[in-house]
Amino acid sequence: MAEERLEEMRSARLAKREALITAGKAPYPSEVRRTVEIGELVDNFEKFVEEEASLVLLGRIQSIRTHGAIAFADIADESGKMQLQFTEEILQPLEFASRKI
Repeated sequence: MAEERLEEMRSARLAKREALITAGKAPYPSEVRRTVEIGELVDNFEKFVEEEASLVLLGRIQSIRTHGAIAFADIADESGKMQLQFTEEILQPLEFASRKI
């Protein structure tokens, strides 16, 4: 039974990988440049909002929850964790649809 569950998880991950490739996205990007750590963003959030800064975060997505036209993701790195909110209004409909990947 445990082996069946592992195979089911493996198949799901391979399907998500294939969907990313089909969508023209790299499933394992070789390089991403972080502009701020999550802990720094949390500590200085108001400053970044005032500056209307464009940021690149790196971290592990620990969970994703969708509720119709809105989705939440918990992301963490070595400095802290935070919750992100995504809406269809902010993201292009095509990009929002790919959240299931």
